[in-house]
Amino acid sequence: MPPREPAWSGRAGVPPPGSPPPRQPQPDWGYGPEADDRRWWMPILIGSVALVLLGALVVAGWAIVDAGRRDTPTSPTPVATTSAAPTTPAPTTAATTPSPTPAATTGAPVPLPPLVGLSQQEAVAELERLGLVARIEPRTSARPPGTVLDTEPSTGTEVEPGSEVLLVVAEPPTPPPSTEPGPTGPPQPTPEG
Repeated sequence: MPPREPAWSGRAGVPPPGSPPPRQPQPDWGYGPEADDRRWWMPILIGSVALVLLGALVVAGWAIVDAGRRDTPTSPTPVATTSAAPTTPAPTTAATTPSPTPAATTGAPVPLPPLVGLSQQEAVAELERLGLVARIEPRTSARPPGTVLDTEPSTGTEVEPGSEVLLVVAEPPTPPPSTEPGPTGPPQPTPEG
């Protein structure tokens, strides 16, 4: 009579005692010989993309910081003055009204206000309020000394803050040299009275 197998060995896939364990299927982790030709470039691609994004963030941060530095107001530049100072302020015919100064803080171009006819001090103060720098050029004129005769650039021109504006200012005409002949001969006695 042949030997009988134990009853429990045939159920539920249980191997009989003494048999080698069954080979379990291994999961494919992608490291086998067939996976060597694919996916080796994936870490390089991800690293390259990460470096490009990091570089873009650094450049954007630098641009923001640099723009913030350019918008900070600088100390006012001293205004050049001439030796011919006016003795009396020039009369003004135009009423000066204060206007808002958003350009002095934002760095946006501002239109040059009408300065012709104002005194040199009023024109310089207006330019400083707008964040502009005045350069004075005296010119002989019959107008009262210290009166602004002309500007360069002209009124209404858009000017960047910190730009230089030329103010042509009136100065009194110089008297011509005396051509009267001096006394010739000895001094004349004055009659006593």
